[in-house]
Amino acid sequence: MKKWSNFILIMFLFIDVGFAADTTKNIDSLKIEMENAIIAQEKGEFKQLVWDIGNSSITGPGNVAYAFYELYERCKPQLEQVELLRSPCLTRLISKANQLSEDVSIFSPQFQKRVIHDVEEAKELADNYKKRKKEQSEADRAKEREWKNVGIRTSEIKLYENLGVTADSAKKWISLRQTAMMIKEWLNNGIYSPDTAELWLKKGVTFEHIEKWSRVSLESADEWLKIADLKVDVSNYISAGAKPDELKGWLDYHYTYGYESFEGTLEYDEIKKYNAVHVKPSFVFAMKKQGLSVDDIVKQWKNVRKNCKEILPQDELYSANPYATKGKCYEYVGSSIQLLSKNSGLYEGDGVSFVSISNGIIPKAVIGVAKSSGAYTYRSTMGAKQTVAKLSLVQFAPFQD
Repeated sequence: MKKWSNFILIMFLFIDVGFAADTTKNIDSLKIEMENAIIAQEKGEFKQLVWDIGNSSITGPGNVAYAFYELYERCKPQLEQVELLRSPCLTRLISKANQLSEDVSIFSPQFQKRVIHDVEEAKELADNYKKRKKEQSEADRAKEREWKNVGIRTSEIKLYENLGVTADSAKKWISLRQTAMMIKEWLNNGIYSPDTAELWLKKGVTFEHIEKWSRVSLESADEWLKIADLKVDVSNYISAGAKPDELKGWLDYHYTYGYESFEGTLEYDEIKKYNAVHVKPSFVFAMKKQGLSVDDIVKQWKNVRKNCKEILPQDELYSANPYATKGKCYEYVGSSIQLLSKNSGLYEGDGVSFVSISNGIIPKAVIGVAKSSGAYTYRSTMGAKQTVAKLSLVQFAPFQD
């Protein structure tokens, strides 16, 4: 703005003397006002002073000149930008340019040429903008027709473009009955070509499964599919070092990667040993935290199997009549709610049970296998009589929830 503002000041100084004689002020006083305006420019008061000069001294054409250059300064960046936007000042700029063309004679000869040049430049810039805007509109309509031929509505085009999908590519994706949301899942898991997605779909792997199978190559997919169903997170097993011929052992062991993610990883050779005695990962991790080796865990679990031919899920403990639990073994995880002695107390899992160990001090929370000797009766803090299963821990480890 400063460049054009200085030019306006200089331009006013060179207005024909003949025109200046018709104004209410003489050239000398006008020069003084212009000098004051230059000083005021540094103080941020320039615009108002120039308008005051225009209104009082150069009543008509002066204001037109000022308005043109002020608009040109403001509009030029908008008209030159690559991304075409609606330019509200375009019409006003053209109007002022045309108006100034008619009043150019008020300027001294040496400045008429410059003013004419600036007016023509502004008109040319505006014309180029309108031309580019028209070309863009035509290109947009052509693009809409292209996407419409593929079967995509105008409102949906941006969804596909944001994914980096072209109309040609979208045509193939759509032929596979894949929506933008589905395509996004394929892309997020490294499947960028609809042709590759088609090969996976033929194997039964959809966008819902691809994340769990993204580390599997198409060439080896059939080998993995013989062992694992589509819901298995094969990518996690591969990350842990599993091979197709080992996967069955991992799956037979019911290895849950929820454990792996926050407690540790079990080697495949370990799993084979644990699987042989049917010890679950949750028990393994708890006992490993106590410093037990693989062989120690296996040895202890063999002893468990001598006492318990069958180990039932813990929820069956609470759903059964306490008297009917006698002689049965259950998986057990519980926390103390009332200690009764150094080696026994009332413990709560999904329900309350009496729990004891043969010797030592019972931990506040335990995980392991418990065998029931029948029912145990006690009175609650409210005085009500309660009957629960009476358990002794066959094998256990301290447990932190």
